[in-house]
Order: sequence, then C-alpha cells, then structure tokens
Amino acid sequence: MFPGGRPAYPARIEERSVPSPTLLVSVAVAALLAAAMSIVLARPSGHLASAGLFVWILLAYVFCGLLAWRRRPGSGFGRLMVLVGFGAALSNLAWSADPVLYTVGQALDLLVVALFLHVFLAFPDGRLRGPARPLVLLAYAASVGLQLTVMLLGGFGEDNLLVVADVPELADGLHAVELVVLSGLLLAGWAFWPTG
Repeated sequence: MFPGGRPAYPARIEERSVPSPTLLVSVAVAALLAAAMSIVLARPSGHLASAGLFVWILLAYVFCGLLAWRRRPGSGFGRLMVLVGFGAALSNLAWSADPVLYTVGQALDLLVVALFLHVFLAFPDGRLRGPARPLVLLAYAASVGLQLTVMLLGGFGEDNLLVVADVPELADGLHAVELVVLSGLLLAGWAFWPTG
C-alpha cells in the first residue's frame, strides 16, 4: 500500500490498463445516448419521473467510473461503476412499445440490483473477496435467473415474448420471492462490506 491507503499496483498493470482518450469519450457519448434513450422511451409511457432518477444514476455512475478508471487504471472499480450505470439504463428498455425491446428490458430489469451489490462489496479496488463472491453470484442468479423464470411463466403482460406457460399466479408469487431474496441479499451485503 502507498501512504494514505492507496493500493500499490504494479506499474506494468497500470500502463496496460490505461484507457485511451478515444475509449473514454466513446463511453461518455454512449452514456449520453443511453440517457436520451431513457427519456425518449419514458415520455409516451408516462415514466418521466422515473427516467429522471435512472438518468441521474446512469450519468453519475458512468462519469464517476470513467474518472476512477482514468485515475487508477489498475483497479477494476472504475470499469465496474461504468457497468452499473449502463445496467441501470438497460431496464428502461421495458418502457418501449416494441415487444422485443420490452422483453429485453424486463428480463434485465433487476440486474442493476445485483450490480449495486457488486460495486458496494468490491470497493475500493473492484475485487470481491471471501463470502462476498457467492453473495454477489447469488444476486446475479436471482436478478436474472428468477426474472427469466417469471417471464417464462407469463409474468409482466402480453408484450413478454418469452412466455412458455401462462400461469400468472405462479409468476406473481415467484416475482415476490425474487424481490424478497434480492432485498435479503442487499441487507446481507452490509455484513461483508470491506472495512479495511
């Protein structure tokens, strides 16, 4: 460790991981386009208030992540923050009237919950340690796996293209279980938060 608690990354890892200015600008432009997409999708569907929150999350995480990536390229934390920002934008596809975009957005709707847990437990260097790893893996499995199962059972309406069996009561019950599991995992994350 350097004085002040900064991790001592080998110089060659730092140099190899330095993002080019073109990459940084491209990611920033993609974030602005994703923010615009969220607002465009939100207007006709009546989700403008929600869009404001998602745009704020998207831009805050992406731009802070880009800054962290540029300042400490040997750490994966900046790149992880960028992913969280774009993960927040993916769920906004569920506001689309297009069934394909709606289905993709709904399938990834709760991915951002697992990403939040991941970034929280990976602070400050972007790495998960010890029991935090299975906790985060379980969060990804619940947020995507259970969501897809709910969709296969006919959850989330007629625009869902993944329906295999139309069992809405079972889908609603499983969705409730998914939300409880994810809430429990977020609470459990406090126990594994890196303190030193």
